[in-house]
Amino acid sequence: MTTKLQIKTIGRLEFVFRGQNIRLSRKKSKILLVYLHANKGWNDRNKLSSLFWPDSDFSKAKGALRTVLSDINKAFRCDIFEYSNDSIRLSKQLTVVDDLSLAKHCLRDASKKTLNHLFSLLNKEHLEGVNFDFSDELSQWATIDKAFFKDTFSKIILTAVNEDKIPPETLLEYLNMSILSDPESDVAVEAVVSKFIEKGMKEKAELALDQYESANLANNDSSVTIAIKNLRSTILNESTYNTSLISNKKAHLSSKVDYIACGNSSIAAMHFDNKKRRTLVFLLGFVSHIEIAIEEPRLSHFLMDFAEEYNVVIFDRRESGLSERTGQPPTMQETAEAIREIIHFYSLGPVTLVGTSIGGLPAIRFAAQNNSGVVDSLVLYGTSAKWTSDLDYPYSVPDVVFDKWIEKIRLNWGKPISVANFAPTFEKDLPLINWWAKMVRSASGPEMVKRLLLAAKHIDLRDDLEQVAIKTLVVHKEGDKVVRVENGKYLARSIPNARFVGLEGNCHWLWLEDTETFFLELRKFTRQLG
Repeated sequence: MTTKLQIKTIGRLEFVFRGQNIRLSRKKSKILLVYLHANKGWNDRNKLSSLFWPDSDFSKAKGALRTVLSDINKAFRCDIFEYSNDSIRLSKQLTVVDDLSLAKHCLRDASKKTLNHLFSLLNKEHLEGVNFDFSDELSQWATIDKAFFKDTFSKIILTAVNEDKIPPETLLEYLNMSILSDPESDVAVEAVVSKFIEKGMKEKAELALDQYESANLANNDSSVTIAIKNLRSTILNESTYNTSLISNKKAHLSSKVDYIACGNSSIAAMHFDNKKRRTLVFLLGFVSHIEIAIEEPRLSHFLMDFAEEYNVVIFDRRESGLSERTGQPPTMQETAEAIREIIHFYSLGPVTLVGTSIGGLPAIRFAAQNNSGVVDSLVLYGTSAKWTSDLDYPYSVPDVVFDKWIEKIRLNWGKPISVANFAPTFEKDLPLINWWAKMVRSASGPEMVKRLLLAAKHIDLRDDLEQVAIKTLVVHKEGDKVVRVENGKYLARSIPNARFVGLEGNCHWLWLEDTETFFLELRKFTRQLG
């Protein structure tokens, strides 16, 4: 016989069991319950201990976990867990009801009272006021979980809009609450206006757009004004708008794409050949599309700055962007071979490899195996030797966090996914958001990206680091939320002849913050090479 446990995470954190509010005295007891519900299945006790008590020695952390589990069971007056060897999970005898399942129930009922309650939750935050400052890894998990929860919650309501479960007279109320929740998000207004148009209610559609515009004009943000005009013209078939806020400088970069044979496929590359002595070969992040990349003015300008002193090569790895699609993610060895073919095709030398984000993995592998003499230096930015944590590598995120991030990306592919994590300072920058959405749509498909990231999840290059014989510059943003700075410091400690440079800022994307310091450090580094 199952027993109902209700976990309320929107607003104040609450637990209701057998009709009674359960009071938990310890903060970590509450967080552990939420964590085990979010990460269904067996959870390793040792990993939980190090995750929740990262600053304690192992035996004390395990003892603290036992205390918290006992605290929870005493509060519930029964054992709500199941155990297997060194693993634990919530009991299968529990039927856990959370705010997402309650939202679906409200939409099945669809009465005015339940809908108003549901819309009111849009202005509250998942895990509001819960402090995760005792664990950087848990804080990262919470950031991803909050974004995943918000996306899922919004999708439940949007699905109801699209399936006519919300009556027309209530749509404007939903839109009002949605705008209050996120004034610059056009997803809700697009769904509501489209539904009004479908029902022949053009005046209501205009009213919805007016509400959206009024809410945003108060911000005096010209980019939002242009977005409203574009949305109005798209949905209502009025005159089109093509206003550009930032002049696009990609014309200064040659957009010629070369296709370079590599095994049984081809790699798409761009070579900005300015007849300089040294070439920088960039290995980009988890997805790329080199033509669309240089449509972003700040990224284009960033590359132009380098092209003043270096030749520059950017390329799409296989299965991404303009490169060949074979249906199989490239291995690191295959990407390393692609680098060799690019160097041969353009007759490059000397070469500095620049591995950014996940692109740092094949850059490290190539450098560890490098015996060509042409590649004489390595720059690693915002990357890691291992993308998930372990008991002896606590700097990355736990497996469950990485898996949740992958699933969030898969479910939201084609949208401006994770901008708040990649570039928190610029998360309201509409031109950047639109460019990133276009980039991910064009770069690959959701299932292939999932396979690419799952492959990266299982890579551990710690043994490769001591094999890197070339000079290395490791650069990392001090406030990077995607790949913590400790990963970069570990690389610099573990690679012979490596030097670490910390940059100011919290953007994972290199070209958005403190680019001048990066350029000066790179110039100093390459001039020492001769």
